[in-house]
Amino acid sequence: MTSGFTLFINLAPFAQLALIASFAAAFPYRKEPAAQSLLWYLFLCFLLMATNALELISRTDENTILFAKLQYIAFAYLPIAWISFSFRYTGWITHTIPALIVSAILFPVMLPIVVFTNDSHHLFWRTIEIISNEGYSIIRPTYGPLYWLAFGYSWSAIFIGCVVLLRSYVTGQNLYHRQSVWIAAGCLMPAAANLLRITSPLHGLVKDFTPLGYALSGISFLLGMYLHRLFWVMPVSRGVLLQQIDLGILVLDRTGLIADHNAAADRYLGLDAVAVGQKTSRYPLILGFLKEAEVSPESGVAEKTTGQIFLNERHLSWTVQTAGSEANGIIVVLEDVSERVRLQTENAFIKGEFLKRAKLASIGKLTAGLAHEINNPLSYLKSDVRCLSELLDRLIKDKCPDPDSEETREVLSLANGINSGLERIEAAVRSLLSLTRQGSAETNREAVKLEDCLDSTLEIMKAEYRGIADVVKLYGETKAVRVQKAAINQVIFNILTNAVQGIREQFASIGRRGMIHVKTGTCEGDPDRIWCEIMNTGTPIQAEDSGKIFDLFFTTRSGDDGTGIGLSLSKEIIEERHGGTLKLTSLDPVIFRIELQSSREERSL
Repeated sequence: MTSGFTLFINLAPFAQLALIASFAAAFPYRKEPAAQSLLWYLFLCFLLMATNALELISRTDENTILFAKLQYIAFAYLPIAWISFSFRYTGWITHTIPALIVSAILFPVMLPIVVFTNDSHHLFWRTIEIISNEGYSIIRPTYGPLYWLAFGYSWSAIFIGCVVLLRSYVTGQNLYHRQSVWIAAGCLMPAAANLLRITSPLHGLVKDFTPLGYALSGISFLLGMYLHRLFWVMPVSRGVLLQQIDLGILVLDRTGLIADHNAAADRYLGLDAVAVGQKTSRYPLILGFLKEAEVSPESGVAEKTTGQIFLNERHLSWTVQTAGSEANGIIVVLEDVSERVRLQTENAFIKGEFLKRAKLASIGKLTAGLAHEINNPLSYLKSDVRCLSELLDRLIKDKCPDPDSEETREVLSLANGINSGLERIEAAVRSLLSLTRQGSAETNREAVKLEDCLDSTLEIMKAEYRGIADVVKLYGETKAVRVQKAAINQVIFNILTNAVQGIREQFASIGRRGMIHVKTGTCEGDPDRIWCEIMNTGTPIQAEDSGKIFDLFFTTRSGDDGTGIGLSLSKEIIEERHGGTLKLTSLDPVIFRIELQSSREERSL
């Protein structure tokens, strides 16, 4: 039987190309911790193959031994790279990765030192024999105790990595099974090649194919990446992310069985720990989602379907969509939107109240105008009637033969009636004006920081902007202001709502994200005046619209997207109720600036 030298040399270029392809496939995901470890693993496999091939083709014994020793640089770090990858990929005790590397640093540092100083102690290789065949050469050593110590360490690390992956296979869901199989197969290939060398079941096979086994592991990883999306979906995503987010995630496979769910879904739907593998028919609520979306796990869904349900005193928004680009099952996403619904209800109420006030204000302006038009001629009429009455009195006294006659009394009664009617009209106008000018008292004021109002409103609106915009907070040192907190929150909500609408309008079609900056500070020269700026990179405001942006019922939105109330209401809240200012200070990017005066009792806060 052949020594295997020629076979190895013939296979080596293909193995190197496979490693390079695997490296190139994993490189785009280099920001992922697991991908970083895998890239190091593949590089070390490449280094091992290269030095092993150079050992074979060396023409002198010294070079053969040198390249044989150089291989142990790769052998020293391969176990560390492997176990680091397995831990990071599965998300198992990820916080111990740095400690693991530090604790294991002694082995990769000491092993090359022991190998290169073997001539002085012979504890790694007791003897070294050069075997030549087919025009190639390798070393055939007899192993010392340090070799077997290093052997045990290396394969213990690889075994631990495989156990961790096996644990991910057993405890994970179907989504990760095939990935784990390819990874585990990759790590077993060098182990199988090494055992083949040690046990020597094939008589005459002299060459150690362990380096080739490492190269074949790279091929296995490559297949895992392309066939089963190795870095598209990782178990760490489920173990860490899915269990911590507030969104309820429910995954159904092609057969309609529950393939996965997180803690939030358990909380919203009342699922139990053993729900995985159960039929959806056990959960009428899930069936209701699918029925309303008109989908099934077998057929998938062409586009996302959304809805809303009130369940267990919560308002839940649900989304049903296909799991993957093909009909590989169904994903149901649940979100608690109770706070958003409450705020929207409150906003609708405030807008309704504002509409009432706006109508009253319009009536007041109309009444004031009518009163002006009525009062002027009314004054003339009253003056004329008074003069007429005085003239009649004189005429009756001087010219009338019978001042007490029926005709005389009737004339005087008519004159007095006209004067009384005019006075009643004047009194009615005054009463109407008094009614329209009546204001409401300011109540429910409290000392707050504008930063707290911004943070609470941004948290409530997180679901609205998180998919389309990045928020940057730049808060300065500010004092508290005494305000109606709910009203100030409403102002911030209105401005941010316009920002989100503008960003969605500007960037939705091109798939880019916008920016929202919120800033606070103290006005220069007036330490008791606090300002807040809200900037967005959405659709710019046209110069011709800038002077009308705060007008009641004016909107730049088409259709039903805008009512023209929010900004007008916001300006009234800031300026009329709180004595501050609300201005549009920039058209592109759009910037709104709020200024409020801190009251005397809050200036020390």
